[in-house]
Amino acid sequence: MKERLPISIIIRAINEESNISDCIKACKDNNPEEIIVVDGGSKDKTREIAQQCGAKVVISERGLSNQRDAGVKAASCPYIAIVDADDRLKEDCLEKLLKEIRENDYDAIQAQLRNFYKWYGNEEKQATYLERAMDVNLRIIRSQIGPTTMVGRPALYKTSSLKAVPMDPLFQDASEDSDLSYRFHQNGFKQGIGTGVSYRKHLSSFRKAVKKYILSGKGEALFTFRHPERLFATLKHELYVYPIKRSFKAIRNGYMFYAPFFVLVGWCRFFGFIKTKIKFLLKGKPRL
Repeated sequence: MKERLPISIIIRAINEESNISDCIKACKDNNPEEIIVVDGGSKDKTREIAQQCGAKVVISERGLSNQRDAGVKAASCPYIAIVDADDRLKEDCLEKLLKEIRENDYDAIQAQLRNFYKWYGNEEKQATYLERAMDVNLRIIRSQIGPTTMVGRPALYKTSSLKAVPMDPLFQDASEDSDLSYRFHQNGFKQGIGTGVSYRKHLSSFRKAVKKYILSGKGEALFTFRHPERLFATLKHELYVYPIKRSFKAIRNGYMFYAPFFVLVGWCRFFGFIKTKIKFLLKGKPRL
């Protein structure tokens, strides 16, 4: 039997009964030492299904930072992979990331993201507009392999590095990855983009997608509260990179139909940003 990888996989979940089984199966195919599902208060059968699939279940206070911290504390391996329930790791993803994190002495390394529906061979006509738009987004911003200053999900970390830079409890809804990666960079930790591939299920509902983008704007407002020097870069991302730069890039690459998607994302994030900033003015800044 092939030796297990010295990796603890952490999957943060809330009401993911329709997702968690397939996510765990894909994780198991990567042969990790352990899989930990950190449940933030599910009302469905997420916990039961995770246990039936052989994962260790940890109960945590709800919130992205809270659940990640709970998972890190429960992990027993020298490396930790943070995976979303919407992610489906390719069977050699973690093996490649582990090799590259060691070779480059990275503290964190992110996988390449691809679109879920293409992996499963579904015809493009079966996907919604938003799913196809996210596929276009991934195509035109495809990450370059090598050193970086920003790591998202899914990603592999040195456990010692995660414990040295604990999560900020301010970030429970969004931008926890941006904050952690920024503080990694400030502390001189090395980060990179690897060759391991993961496939992500994107939101197909317009209402849920808009809600998510607005929530991302809230996270970015909190990020600039914690790191005010990043205010200009954040606003540039919301008002220029998404609605203008990526729209024109999509058009140049023959995806004119999806240019409105990038405008939608940028303006929704800006709305969430401004809404949160106004809340700061009226009710005061968060104390955490």
